[in-house]
Amino acid sequence: MRKLVRLWRGEWLKEGDGAWNFNADPTDFGMRYVVGQGTPVLLSYQFPAWILGTQGRQSLPISFTTTADIPVMLSVREWFTELVLVVTIGAESVARFHFNRRDNFVIGRKRFVVDGSQDEYARREYQRLVVGRRMTCNRSILEKIFNEQEMMVLHRVDLEMDLADTLQEQDDRRYEAVAREVILVEDDDENMTDAQTDGGNDHAPNPDPSQLPLIQPPTAPSETEALTEGELTLTQQAPSLP
Repeated sequence: MRKLVRLWRGEWLKEGDGAWNFNADPTDFGMRYVVGQGTPVLLSYQFPAWILGTQGRQSLPISFTTTADIPVMLSVREWFTELVLVVTIGAESVARFHFNRRDNFVIGRKRFVVDGSQDEYARREYQRLVVGRRMTCNRSILEKIFNEQEMMVLHRVDLEMDLADTLQEQDDRRYEAVAREVILVEDDDENMTDAQTDGGNDHAPNPDPSQLPLIQPPTAPSETEALTEGELTLTQQAPSLP
């Protein structure tokens, strides 16, 4: 038994606040599509806001993993009309969906873990993949060499490398910001203040109060000595009587 189902074609986008929004393809006019057997196709949905609870649109969209999930979904939609089924077609779009969900991925026989459950070995293998030696290739040439399933893996690796570059740039900017910090130290020590000003002689030793200087410095005359010296001067300069 066949059933006609209307699907929204587009791509899931994860916003900066973590919310998931499905952007419908503006060129989708509801026509039939001819999809190859090896073309990556992703069927997914997201519950309405009144079911999602406190997380709201930050809840991850749910994707179909097996063909057996589709009849179950269609039977639910008969009474649950708010449940909208959307489809994502193409190697790059499907790869970006799994990348934004931080789903693990497989290359050949090696599985790369990125969902937060990495151990030391998995982290080292992932770093070797995204930070290793790179080669620039023409996309059109790659699409002629690899099929769409293989191109989906290449797109996923490209997204992971771009993420690694972004994180490295953020770390570099954070390190430069810390290196440019200037630390000001305030010292209230009077000796330190005198040493930094011209008020003291850095080369002259401090005098010892227990020893007298070799040369007695000149002192000002007392008032009696000044008065006597003045009188003698006046007497010597007085004129003689006739």
